[in-house]
Amino acid sequence: LMTYPMHNYPTFTNILSVFIYVPMCFVYIIPMIWYYGDTVISEEQKKIPKYKFAVMGAYDSVAGIMQVFAINFIASSSIIVLVQQSAIPISMLISFYMLNAKYSFSQYLGAAVVLLGIVVVLLPTMLPSLSSAAVGGGDLQGGDDGTGSASSSGDKGGGDLLWIGILVISCVPMCLSSVYKELALGEMEIDVVYLNGWVAVFQFLMAIPLVIPSS
Repeated sequence: LMTYPMHNYPTFTNILSVFIYVPMCFVYIIPMIWYYGDTVISEEQKKIPKYKFAVMGAYDSVAGIMQVFAINFIASSSIIVLVQQSAIPISMLISFYMLNAKYSFSQYLGAAVVLLGIVVVLLPTMLPSLSSAAVGGGDLQGGDDGTGSASSSGDKGGGDLLWIGILVISCVPMCLSSVYKELALGEMEIDVVYLNGWVAVFQFLMAIPLVIPSS
């Protein structure tokens, strides 16, 4: 819904969305530390090296900017929701190689069903582009309609496929961030808002130089 009125400002939308987490989280974090000492946010949590939050923030920042642009240009909201589920098999693959995670047959089957569902739903989007390429610029799909411009069906299919691909790729840094959290923090109990607050700080800082390639 946000992308409708802000369609022409995806970079600003991304920066504002990331920035708003910083004051909202620290409105909680600062009083918890000030009034409750180590009771809520322990000394062990406060001693976590900030570079670990920076790595998480960098991954989340790259994923965030890719997702904002992709969501901005994909016409169907239902496709957006479905394509984002590609994070499930992607996270399984990354966890398998980085964490030596083991999965059951039913979990592999579930991931396969997700992938199959994505392919089935995207077929109608893919077919106009494939047909357009096959006819070589004819007037059936995506060719010249006599007015000197390509018809919308082929162009839209190809455009959606590009942004759908970017949305899928954005799941890679997003999943890497989750896996890195597990590697860096291990079994440590950490306040969720404290974690999100510091990650948001670095995610916001990383988002600023990303406006250059985004533009």
